[in-house]
This record gives sequence, structure tokens and C-alpha cells, in this order.
Amino acid sequence: MLTVGLTQRGTRQGSLQLSCFAAPSNLAVSATVKRKAGALGGDSPYGPRRKRESCEDEGTLSRLIAYEEIRQLASRYALALGHCDLDALVELYVDDVEVAPGRRGRQELARHFDHFLRAYPVHFVMVGGHVINFQSESRASGTVYSLSEFGGEDVWLRQALAYEDDYEFRDGAWYFSKRRRHQLFYGGDTGLRPLAQAPANWPDSALGRGTLPQDWPSWQQYHQSTP
Repeated sequence: MLTVGLTQRGTRQGSLQLSCFAAPSNLAVSATVKRKAGALGGDSPYGPRRKRESCEDEGTLSRLIAYEEIRQLASRYALALGHCDLDALVELYVDDVEVAPGRRGRQELARHFDHFLRAYPVHFVMVGGHVINFQSESRASGTVYSLSEFGGEDVWLRQALAYEDDYEFRDGAWYFSKRRRHQLFYGGDTGLRPLAQAPANWPDSALGRGTLPQDWPSWQQYHQSTP
């Protein structure tokens, strides 16, 4: 069995070249691993990869645009949370989204988010690897990693999550078709109290409390409003 390995040759520019070497015979892939690898299909959250004969396939450009528009949903979700912008947040969902049994629509979804944002006034959400699988031209599902920090002056929490999403193309745009499902890796109190620090006066100092999100008009408007 031949395995492709990457080695660095002593070329003048120090460039990388591929070389092949024989793998030890005792590293043969087991039948179980082969079976599992071959069984990955449309139900797998991370596969299969979409294969094309060439970059000239009909619909390739529209599919690439769809990938990017769906990725933007996750990024806009994170930013809207940080801004405490309920209007921007709920507009990422279909207008008849189910929030809970008997509760549908963006207004009900806004009430759901309002409860969470009031409990923790500051949210910082980073989104990572985002895998998207299409079921049709108008429906898709995906998994995206997220590292979140949130809290107030008395508590500062961190969570590592995987969001499992469903998307729908409707009226010329992609939306979340359901409330996002959170799968937790871990969560806990960081022991930090970043909002209790003295002002950093950035960029004079890199240490201390910054001006975000308090400087964002939408954050100010939200926290000045009556619950």
C-alpha cells in the first residue's frame, strides 16, 4: 500500500515537494473502518463532499453563492447578538418560525431572545468551521462551531458549542428555518471579570475594559428600553 507523504527537500527556495513512501504492512486499514467510511452518506453532518466533473458545471456559481449566503447567516447571528439588535436577529429566520409548541413567528422569537439578552448584557460570539449540506435547491442543513463569552460585571461565562441548523431559501433569500439547536462541548465560569476592570483607554493600553459593545447605538437603545 502506498501512502503520500509530505517532506521538505533541501531546494534552494526551501519549497515543499511530494514524495511517496511505502507504509508498513501492519498499518492496513481494518474492514470496520472501511465499512464506516464507505457508509458516510447524506445523513452525515460532515459529508459527503460534493463532486463535480469540472468548474464549468451548470449551477456551480449559484451553489457557491448559496454557500456564502448561508455562512453569512451564522456570522450575522453572532453580530446581532453582540449588538443586542432583536430586529436584525429575528430577520435571519423564516417569518413563520416555530419557537415552541403553539408559539410561532418572529415576534415570539424576539421575546425568547429578549429573556436571554436581559440576563447577560454582553455577548461575544465567534463562529468557526461551517459545514453545509444541501437537500435541494431550497433546503439545506449545517453544523457550525461557536466559542462564546458572555456575562456582566459579576459573572463571565464561556461556552464551546456546535449549532445544528436547518436553512430554507424563500422569497429570494436564505433563512434559518428553525430555532438553532445547541450542542454543548463545555461551559463554565472563566473566573475573569473583564467588565469590572478600569477603562483601557484603547489604543493607549491593551489591558482593561474596552468600549464595546456599549458604544454600539443598537446596544444602547436596547438596554435603555423597558423590558
